[in-house]
Amino acid sequence: MSHILNINNVSKVYSGNVALNKVSIDIPRQSIFGLLGPNGAGKTSLIRIINQITGPDTGEILFNGEKLSSKHIEKIGYLPEERGLFKKNAFRQSLKLFVLFSLPGSF
Repeated sequence: MSHILNINNVSKVYSGNVALNKVSIDIPRQSIFGLLGPNGAGKTSLIRIINQITGPDTGEILFNGEKLSSKHIEKIGYLPEERGLFKKNAFRQSLKLFVLFSLPGSF
């Protein structure tokens, strides 16, 4: 079966705290996929990496068989629970994200 997203051995550490430890997931095309877990399990960290808000410390992500890059952003949607501004983004970047999220077919 072909996968739309392949996450291979992705790890992320913040100030010595391990958020993700060699996470690997394959998401089939045309599927509905849920990412569930308790607080602190790394769900948001993984979603932020997939959306290229942050980068992984190790591992790789393939989108449609290609290494994840900025050209894939227009094919990936993300609606955070809290619609606050990202601290590292300029206001213009955040506004662009909110507009992109509101477009039909943005994900």
